[in-house]
Amino acid sequence: MQAMLSDYHGSGYDRGHMTPSGDEPDTSSQNQSFLLSNIVPQTAALNRGAWEGVESAVRGWADQEGEVFVVTGPGYNPDEAQQTLGPGHIPIPAITWKAIYDPVGPGTGAYVCLNTAKPVCKITSVAMLTQLVHIDPFPALPEHLKAQIASMPPIRQSPYALSHRAGNEKLQKNWKSVAVQKALKALLHSLRGNR
Repeated sequence: MQAMLSDYHGSGYDRGHMTPSGDEPDTSSQNQSFLLSNIVPQTAALNRGAWEGVESAVRGWADQEGEVFVVTGPGYNPDEAQQTLGPGHIPIPAITWKAIYDPVGPGTGAYVCLNTAKPVCKITSVAMLTQLVHIDPFPALPEHLKAQIASMPPIRQSPYALSHRAGNEKLQKNWKSVAVQKALKALLHSLRGNR
């Protein structure tokens, strides 16, 4: 089985990155992140919304801690007939997930997102994720560490979702107005003066 761009064409599904290009250290690695071996079918609502929020939360966590280990993957529902995409019959995952191990914490946890038109993402333990997808992302870690949920950052709002929310055009226009900009400058000036 091999995915092709033609499998996604007109399918209504986005090409959802497992490793985001924004996490790659250089241009060559960023380009490689667009290979279809790093991509699964995701609904537009998940890929451009909550999933991007999960990626941002994990990126922020890594920036704060200096190092975290991340394992990402799709999950399929064995109790339902497998939905596929395109002529290559690419399996459509029921969920996508990110498991994180923070060696500084130390702690583990996972984000699990439904791959639906109205996606929901939840934070859970790595032990629960392992039961759900039958993959242990961190087999070398002790079970007690995988059973607990680390203090994980909340899922951030996706910049794409925020910019496409109904009514945001008017809000963004208002924030760019001269009067609002003057008020913001005055506020910043007064805050600096109070130091």
